[in-house]
Amino acid sequence: LVEKMRTLHVGTVTWNVAEQEVRTEDIRAIASVLDPSNLQLVFVTAQELAPPTVGSIAGGLVDFPVESPNQATWDAAWADALEGYTMVNAATCGGVRVNLFSRGVELNSTSCDVVACGVGNLLNNKGAAAIRTSVSATSFLFVGAHLNAHAKKVARRNADFRRIDAALFNSNNNRNYGGPAFVFSNNNGANGEKRGPTFFNSQGAPPAAEFSSDFSDGGAYDPDDDDTDGDFEERSSSATTTRSAAESLFGLVPTTTSSTPARRLLECHDRVFFVGDLNYRLTVPDRDSFDVIFDADRPTKLLEYDELKDQIQRKKAFRDYDESPINFPPTYKFDIGTDDYDTSKKRRVPSWTDRVLSSTEGVAPYEYHAVNHVRRSDHKPVYAKFAILVE
Repeated sequence: LVEKMRTLHVGTVTWNVAEQEVRTEDIRAIASVLDPSNLQLVFVTAQELAPPTVGSIAGGLVDFPVESPNQATWDAAWADALEGYTMVNAATCGGVRVNLFSRGVELNSTSCDVVACGVGNLLNNKGAAAIRTSVSATSFLFVGAHLNAHAKKVARRNADFRRIDAALFNSNNNRNYGGPAFVFSNNNGANGEKRGPTFFNSQGAPPAAEFSSDFSDGGAYDPDDDDTDGDFEERSSSATTTRSAAESLFGLVPTTTSSTPARRLLECHDRVFFVGDLNYRLTVPDRDSFDVIFDADRPTKLLEYDELKDQIQRKKAFRDYDESPINFPPTYKFDIGTDDYDTSKKRRVPSWTDRVLSSTEGVAPYEYHAVNHVRRSDHKPVYAKFAILVE
């Protein structure tokens, strides 16, 4: 079997552009650091690619694709920067955009899916878009995600992950993917299998707000949250209110189960990459505490306060996913156009919100960095490179 294996090189990029205008020179700068010269597959994802509008986030209310000027620029800039590559597929979920490029490798098929995790799980202001494909007998899944924000919302982020894990490419849903619209079903999202080239748009998982027993506040919007970042966040008074409103609109909402697995994507695909603004924060009490602890020469001293690593260790989310060692400073939140962490009156605690996780079998990471000289957004772009065994 070993003699039949070969090595493929894969690059991934995530960047929350903070609704700023995408510039070709920034994409070129990221691509230059990524150095795709030895890569066969490149997966890129953006978050907050466009300001939230009714058309761009109301995936459950309107059934048409919405393309922003920023999305067109994003696609064209990456196509230009990745000379010699072909964009084999792309998908959008609200402000999340994902693109897969290939060069010198034959892909058997590609398919796309999206999952909404925003208000009441009806809106696409948060969620995930994904592309899956296969090389020979080895299947690949690339997920670009933007999980819920705010420093106190770790349970909601965990629930978002579990919802995405349950809903993506759910085989009980097979509506053609045509943009940000999606459908509901009354299944529990627990089933999954490796499938052929079909386009999906499946939202069959339980609502994130009702998904976790430790989700204590029901997804309520907290006007006193000191980490509000201007996103279009949950405004309903409770998950029950949201569910009732959804029933009145559609007469059907996803069912809830406490047993939906959180390893479904790993079990259904050989190589999985989960990339994006996952929004996990540092658990230091406040910005003053951060400033005391932070050492620009040794930024990773703060990793002991990293919420995502803690949740993985406690098996609350991303169980059996791997992440390369972090050797770069927190990638959020900067004053736009500078390398200065938030100097506004909110003085948000900087965090490693932008992450690249992967499955472990047959996956060997060898680069993981932030692109610190790109200052267009309040986030720094992050990239990773992997050597992958394929049959």
